[in-house]
Amino acid sequence: MIKSPLNYTGGKYKLLPQLSNLIPDTEIFVDLFAGGFNVGINSNSEIIIYNDICKQLVDMIKAFHDSSKKHVFEIINNYIIQFDLTKTSKENFINARNYYNNVHKDSFLLFTLVCFSFNNILRFNSKNEFNTPIGKRDFNISIQKNLVDFIDKLQNKEYIFYFYNKDFKDINVYKNSYVFCDPPYLISEATYNKLWNKNKEIELLNYLDDLNNKKIKFGLTNVTKHKGKENEILINWSKKYRIFDLNNNYINCAYNKINKESKTSEVFVCNY
Repeated sequence: MIKSPLNYTGGKYKLLPQLSNLIPDTEIFVDLFAGGFNVGINSNSEIIIYNDICKQLVDMIKAFHDSSKKHVFEIINNYIIQFDLTKTSKENFINARNYYNNVHKDSFLLFTLVCFSFNNILRFNSKNEFNTPIGKRDFNISIQKNLVDFIDKLQNKEYIFYFYNKDFKDINVYKNSYVFCDPPYLISEATYNKLWNKNKEIELLNYLDDLNNKKIKFGLTNVTKHKGKENEILINWSKKYRIFDLNNNYINCAYNKINKESKTSEVFVCNY
């Protein structure tokens, strides 16, 4: 399994062994809320579509696709030297962050900052400025390996990648496609979930119903229960499809049955 070099909130790398057994092979794979791209990058479809609402993230993934590994590593290391970045160089980190926000919004500088950021989190404020603090992290061997594997797949001639920065409903989907959805979770506390609400949730579920009516296969990951909250909209909607409980150890095919015991119930819902 290829692991994204980005520790993006809600990433599905740990669930890939389970999801890979549930996702069918199709000509086109659409990663509708792609984020760090852990799922899409591991698809074997001939055409892989990356879409995310965060433009900076889309630009970064596309930059990895369009640039040689040598160039990517040279630029990252040049930024590290230019700003004298270390795990504890807080002032230098802030200087580099200000340079990105106010002078040069370069995707490779943003990735470099993420490598040195708290928990390697990519986060922006209301002014669309990168604002994650320094985090005693650096461009370590693990990130470098993940980046190499990630770029190798993006540039593998056996696959065709397309990159979009659109609202999910504006992505054209064809009958020979599989649509994977990992939207913001309505009842969890992730920062980017602030952009998601009940209306968007209903809009997405209606969109998936429309795909089903067109006989286009889809899979949706989400949580039905989290810290005492229940997503009743999702629970009621999902009863007409197949439901699989997801966890770190196994898949339990629940067939329209939600696990009511765990504090957080993460599920995979599909129409096949």
